[in-house]
Amino acid sequence: MKYRSRKFEILDMLLVSVPIPLSGILGVYLAYKNLRIEICLGLLVLGLGISAIWTIWTCAEDRKIEDRFKKVYEEKEKIRKKADVLQEANVYLKLRLDDKEREFKELKRQNDYLLRCIKNEQ
Repeated sequence: MKYRSRKFEILDMLLVSVPIPLSGILGVYLAYKNLRIEICLGLLVLGLGISAIWTIWTCAEDRKIEDRFKKVYEEKEKIRKKADVLQEANVYLKLRLDDKEREFKELKRQNDYLLRCIKNEQ
């Protein structure tokens, strides 16, 4: 999972793929010119080092970005679970309200009946 800008991707490509072949070519050229082999190997190691350091740094940055996305996702999941619980509670309370309304209507009907009975007796 990489979340980088296009400029960063180009820089990444250049710093990983260019130093190794460039230092290798330069090392071979200097060996051809009869320079000391230590200098040639040093250039190759320098190219490898630049690429390795850049790769390690970008991997660490990717890990930080992934950790942030993971935390956001976990928070989102917690909120979604809470919303689900609240939705279930809402449905339960609506059902209870419907039951109480039916019960109230029944009691009101009974009350009206009793009032009519009392009125008729007087």
